[in-house]
Amino acid sequence: MKDKLKWQFMMYDRDGSASITIEEMKAMFVMMCQEPEHLDLEPMELKLAIKGIERMAEEMFHELDADGDGFVTQVSGFQQNNTHFCH
Repeated sequence: MKDKLKWQFMMYDRDGSASITIEEMKAMFVMMCQEPEHLDLEPMELKLAIKGIERMAEEMFHELDADGDGFVTQVSGFQQNNTHFCH
């Protein structure tokens, strides 16, 4: 389980800084949550879909950023709330 969490953390930590920023989390959510039918959306509809995905990422980020410093680290939130990353 610990190795799986470490791997998942590294997937979100795109720049290898040992912390996840809100921008990294939003980028990962958008990449993971886009559906094939999004390819058929008009530009405005696609923007709205992406905004919804980004809102979900922001909500999770704020939940995981336990100390409110603007970063999710393995100490501040990731390990304490690991169930979010395992689904």
